[in-house]
Amino acid sequence: MKTILFTVLVSLGLVGCATNKDYQVYAENTSKIVAAVNASEAACFLVVAEGVKSGDNQTKTAVTTQIEKCKKESPKIEPPKRSWLGF
Repeated sequence: MKTILFTVLVSLGLVGCATNKDYQVYAENTSKIVAAVNASEAACFLVVAEGVKSGDNQTKTAVTTQIEKCKKESPKIEPPKRSWLGF
């Protein structure tokens, strides 16, 4: 009986550890994706700013209309699913 109880507790502990690792990977990857989206937006705004600096009036008007295209929506990433035990 003690062996079965010990085996169940150890297996629950291992399942919980694996889930925490999954969540850690999820958190790291989410932060990397958000940083990449922010860097992409910043690069786009820099290109628009350079176009406004160096162009004539017609070019400046055309370039400033592109500002809305630089804004990107943050991606929606689902967290890892919990096991049926709630871990």
